[in-house]
Amino acid sequence: MNAPTPVPAADPAGVMGLFDNSHQQIAAMLQRLTQLANDLAEQGTTLPLRTEARAVRDWLGREAREHHLDEERHIFPPLLASGDEELMHVTRLLQQDHGWLEENWLSIQPELTAAVEGFTSFNAASLQETSRLFCQLYADHMLLEESVAYPAVSPLVQGQATTEAMRQEIEQRRSVRAQLKG
Repeated sequence: MNAPTPVPAADPAGVMGLFDNSHQQIAAMLQRLTQLANDLAEQGTTLPLRTEARAVRDWLGREAREHHLDEERHIFPPLLASGDEELMHVTRLLQQDHGWLEENWLSIQPELTAAVEGFTSFNAASLQETSRLFCQLYADHMLLEESVAYPAVSPLVQGQATTEAMRQEIEQRRSVRAQLKG
């Protein structure tokens, strides 16, 4: 199975569609991570699972982090500036979640790297448990964003100039990072 395709530049659903599309891709990758952790526990570091581990590790380590940066730059600031205490509280929780997700990712990434390298000494049970917790936290986080943050921020960022500036910044930053990696 290939990694999800990048978000298209001309997203007809508008700039908020970029964020929704990212969530769909993340959800698909989290399913792959769960399946991978189970398969590694059952089968060990076979060549196909090593290849899958590389794809999952690289995608989550790059695309999911980019998505968080997009939210930190474009979704959270208008919510924090809204003056609505409930929205500001939810936004601070979402920011805290980003920290927890990063911390959890930093415990999963070395296990995936061990699998990629074919090391048989990695702890498959630990990978299963940390992946399960990571996926649950991510699912809860995305649900809160989709049910509260995204609907609340959408009217705050839907002006043509605002959405175009957001889209350009997101695409430019990702393009620069891709060039640096290439």
